[in-house]
Amino acid sequence: MITLIYIAIAGLLYMLFNEMEDESVKNRWTWGTWYLNTSESWKNKYDLDSEGKLKPYRTKWYHFGIHPSYAERFPYSTTLFVFVTDGEHLFQFLKNIAILAGFLIIGWQVAAAWLVGSKAGSFIKELIKKIQ
Repeated sequence: MITLIYIAIAGLLYMLFNEMEDESVKNRWTWGTWYLNTSESWKNKYDLDSEGKLKPYRTKWYHFGIHPSYAERFPYSTTLFVFVTDGEHLFQFLKNIAILAGFLIIGWQVAAAWLVGSKAGSFIKELIKKIQ
């Protein structure tokens, strides 16, 4: 019974973070607009010059063949640490944590399988974007 309650809480958190992500994408936050609303938060990901324009990307040793479109504001700000740059990605990260927690309650093998599948899907999505 306790397990079901924990899974229900994970589901509730997932839906809460899903709604918050939608608010960020639609720029409906009335506070924290520099971070939560997507229309301005892209500036947190990329390095800007003195005029506020995007700097071109320069090859970095830590990208291992996957290159962002423009210079990053800090290492991995467009990939691994994108969740600290804006509300949309933060809420996506928290949604995934809620799903992972729900699967972890069921069993670590289920959580590991979901994590591997999720990361494989993310990799394939990025690969398809590069091919197009």
